[in-house]
Amino acid sequence: MSNQNDPQPFLEGLKLLNALGAELQAVIELQKELEPNLAGRLMTRSLFSLLDAYSFFLKSRSLISHNCAQTEFTQKELRFLNEGETVVQNGTEKWQPFLPGIKENLKSSIRLYSKVRGIGTPLGGSIPLPPEFDHALKLRTRVTHPKRLSDLEISKPDAAALSAVVQWFMAMQVWTRDQELAFIDQTRKNTNESISAQIESLKKRGA
Repeated sequence: MSNQNDPQPFLEGLKLLNALGAELQAVIELQKELEPNLAGRLMTRSLFSLLDAYSFFLKSRSLISHNCAQTEFTQKELRFLNEGETVVQNGTEKWQPFLPGIKENLKSSIRLYSKVRGIGTPLGGSIPLPPEFDHALKLRTRVTHPKRLSDLEISKPDAAALSAVVQWFMAMQVWTRDQELAFIDQTRKNTNESISAQIESLKKRGA
C-alpha cells in the first residue's frame, strides 16, 4: 500500500471486506449443521480474516482522505498506513514492509481513521476492543497453529468469546458506515457551496 494517490487498494479492500463478510455470515448460518468444533474453527478463521480486511479498508480510506484533505500524519503513522516505508541501505532505496500484530493493527487503523474524519474514536478515549478479544485472539493462534489434537477443540468460553467479537465488529460496521455517510454529506455540502460561490462570482463579473 505504498501509493497514497492510488484508489485501487481502497476499492480492493472494499470488495474483500464484502466477500469476507458474506463468508462469515454463511459460516454462522451453517453452525447448526456442522460439528461444533469444526464450526468454531471455521468461524475463528473467517472472523480474523474479516478483521484484517477491516483494518486494511480503514487504512486505505485514511490514505485517500489524507491525500484529499491534507491531513497531517507523522512518519510513523504513514509507515503504519502504507504498511512499510522506503529506506536507504548502502545508497540504494529499498521498500521495508511493516505490519504489527492483529490487535495493534486493528486499534491503530481505527484511531487513524478517526483522526482523518476529525472525530473521536468509538466511545471516546482508547479503542474499545471487547474484553473477550484477547481470548478470541489466543484461540485464533491455537487453531491456526495447532500442536496437538486438543488444540482443535472449541470450548463454550471459546464460542462465547467469538460471539462477543462478532457482535463488536457488527457495531463497528455501523459506526464506520455512519462516518462514511457523514463524510459524503459534508463533501456534497462543500461542493455545492463552492459551485454556488463560483456562480455568484460569474454573475458579478457579468453585471
